[in-house]
Amino acid sequence: MKIHTNITKVLQMETVEPKKFIEWNQDFSVGIEELDNHHKELIHLINSLQEAIDADAGVEKIAEVITELFNYANYHFGAEEALFQIRDYPLAQEHCEKHLEFRKDLAEHRDMVEAEIDFARLNLLSYLQLWWTNHILQEDKKYVAYLSG
Repeated sequence: MKIHTNITKVLQMETVEPKKFIEWNQDFSVGIEELDNHHKELIHLINSLQEAIDADAGVEKIAEVITELFNYANYHFGAEEALFQIRDYPLAQEHCEKHLEFRKDLAEHRDMVEAEIDFARLNLLSYLQLWWTNHILQEDKKYVAYLSG
Protein backbone atom coordinates (compact mmCIF):
# COMPACT_ATOMS: atom_id res chain seq x y z
CA MET A 1 0.00 0.00 0.00
CA LYS A 2 1.91 2.94 -1.32
CA ILE A 3 -0.38 5.63 0.18
CA HIS A 4 -0.18 4.07 3.65
CA THR A 5 3.61 3.89 3.43
CA ASN A 6 3.86 7.55 2.41
CA ILE A 7 1.58 8.67 5.24
CA THR A 8 3.62 6.65 7.72
CA LYS A 9 6.83 8.29 6.45
CA VAL A 10 5.31 11.75 6.82
CA LEU A 11 4.10 10.99 10.35
CA GLN A 12 7.54 9.67 11.32
CA MET A 13 9.36 12.77 10.11
CA GLU A 14 10.73 14.99 12.80
CA THR A 15 9.12 18.36 13.17
CA VAL A 16 11.55 20.95 11.88
CA GLU A 17 11.31 24.46 13.23
CA PRO A 18 11.17 27.04 10.45
CA LYS A 19 14.30 29.14 9.93
CA LYS A 20 14.15 32.50 11.60
CA PHE A 21 14.39 35.61 9.45
CA ILE A 22 16.93 37.14 11.84
CA GLU A 23 18.82 34.86 14.19
CA TRP A 24 20.17 36.30 17.47
CA ASN A 25 23.85 35.66 18.05
CA GLN A 26 26.50 37.00 20.41
CA ASP A 27 27.70 39.50 17.81
CA PHE A 28 24.51 41.45 18.54
CA SER A 29 25.30 41.75 22.25
CA VAL A 30 26.02 45.24 23.53
CA GLY A 31 27.01 43.89 26.94
CA ILE A 32 24.07 45.51 28.73
CA GLU A 33 21.60 42.77 29.62
CA GLU A 34 18.50 44.98 29.52
CA LEU A 35 19.31 46.29 26.04
CA ASP A 36 20.32 42.83 24.80
CA ASN A 37 16.95 41.53 25.98
CA HIS A 38 15.24 44.39 24.14
CA HIS A 39 17.14 43.54 20.97
CA LYS A 40 16.15 39.87 21.34
CA GLU A 41 12.48 40.87 21.66
CA LEU A 42 12.72 43.16 18.62
CA ILE A 43 14.22 40.31 16.61
CA HIS A 44 11.44 38.05 17.86
CA LEU A 45 8.82 40.57 16.69
CA ILE A 46 10.47 40.89 13.27
CA ASN A 47 10.48 37.10 12.98
CA SER A 48 6.79 37.06 13.98
CA LEU A 49 6.09 39.57 11.26
CA GLN A 50 7.96 37.44 8.75
CA GLU A 51 5.92 34.39 9.81
CA ALA A 52 2.66 36.32 9.42
CA ILE A 53 3.69 37.51 5.97
CA ASP A 54 4.81 34.02 4.93
CA ALA A 55 1.47 32.65 6.12
CA ASP A 56 -0.25 35.31 3.98
CA ALA A 57 -2.04 36.65 7.04
CA GLY A 58 -4.52 39.41 6.40
CA VAL A 59 -3.63 43.08 6.47
CA GLU A 60 -5.19 43.48 9.93
CA LYS A 61 -2.97 40.79 11.50
CA ILE A 62 0.17 42.12 9.83
CA ALA A 63 -0.67 45.70 10.86
CA GLU A 64 -1.17 44.43 14.42
CA VAL A 65 2.35 42.93 14.48
CA ILE A 66 3.80 46.11 12.95
CA THR A 67 2.10 48.17 15.68
CA GLU A 68 3.49 45.86 18.35
CA LEU A 69 6.96 46.23 16.81
CA PHE A 70 6.58 50.02 16.61
CA ASN A 71 5.50 50.24 20.26
CA TYR A 72 8.30 47.99 21.47
CA ALA A 73 10.88 49.89 19.43
CA ASN A 74 9.68 53.10 21.11
CA TYR A 75 10.03 51.46 24.52
CA HIS A 76 13.55 50.29 23.63
CA PHE A 77 14.58 53.66 22.22
CA GLY A 78 13.34 55.32 25.40
CA ALA A 79 15.51 53.03 27.53
CA GLU A 80 18.57 53.67 25.38
CA GLU A 81 18.00 57.42 25.35
CA ALA A 82 17.59 57.49 29.14
CA LEU A 83 20.98 55.76 29.48
CA PHE A 84 22.49 58.27 27.06
CA GLN A 85 21.27 61.11 29.24
CA ILE A 86 22.44 59.53 32.50
CA ARG A 87 25.93 58.85 31.08
CA ASP A 88 26.06 62.06 29.03
CA TYR A 89 26.79 60.04 25.88
CA PRO A 90 28.46 62.39 23.37
CA LEU A 91 26.86 60.78 20.27
CA ALA A 92 23.36 60.78 21.77
CA GLN A 93 21.85 63.35 19.42
CA GLU A 94 23.12 61.57 16.30
CA HIS A 95 21.87 58.23 17.64
CA CYS A 96 18.46 59.63 18.62
CA GLU A 97 18.05 61.06 15.11
CA LYS A 98 18.42 57.52 13.76
CA HIS A 99 15.64 56.43 16.12
CA LEU A 100 13.39 59.19 14.77
CA GLU A 101 14.22 58.15 11.21
CA PHE A 102 13.25 54.55 12.01
CA ARG A 103 9.90 55.62 13.46
CA LYS A 104 9.13 57.66 10.34
CA ASP A 105 10.25 54.92 7.96
CA LEU A 106 8.32 52.19 9.80
CA ALA A 107 5.16 54.30 9.72
CA GLU A 108 5.58 54.78 5.97
CA HIS A 109 6.12 51.06 5.42
CA ARG A 110 3.07 50.28 7.58
CA ASP A 111 0.95 52.64 5.48
CA MET A 112 2.10 50.94 2.26
CA VAL A 113 1.34 47.49 3.69
CA GLU A 114 -2.13 48.64 4.78
CA ALA A 115 -2.72 50.10 1.31
CA GLU A 116 -1.75 46.67 -0.07
CA ILE A 117 0.84 48.15 -2.41
CA ASP A 118 2.73 45.50 -4.41
CA PHE A 119 5.90 44.31 -2.70
CA ALA A 120 5.22 46.44 0.40
CA ARG A 121 5.45 43.41 2.70
CA LEU A 122 8.74 42.21 1.24
CA ASN A 123 10.15 45.75 1.25
CA LEU A 124 9.19 46.08 4.91
CA LEU A 125 10.96 42.84 5.84
CA SER A 126 14.08 43.81 3.90
CA TYR A 127 14.09 47.23 5.53
CA LEU A 128 13.70 45.78 9.04
CA GLN A 129 16.41 43.17 8.56
CA LEU A 130 18.88 45.68 7.17
CA TRP A 131 18.05 48.50 9.57
CA TRP A 132 18.15 46.47 12.79
CA THR A 133 21.24 44.44 11.98
CA ASN A 134 23.12 47.58 10.90
CA HIS A 135 21.80 49.62 13.81
CA ILE A 136 22.80 47.10 16.44
CA LEU A 137 26.09 46.04 14.89
CA GLN A 138 27.23 49.56 13.96
CA GLU A 139 25.37 52.31 15.81
CA ASP A 140 24.71 50.54 19.10
CA LYS A 141 28.25 49.15 19.22
CA LYS A 142 29.51 52.75 19.34
CA TYR A 143 28.06 53.20 22.84
CA VAL A 144 29.19 49.86 24.28
CA ALA A 145 32.47 51.04 25.82
CA TYR A 146 30.97 54.34 26.89
CA LEU A 147 27.83 53.02 28.61
CA SER A 148 29.34 49.82 30.00
CA GLY A 149 32.28 51.46 31.72
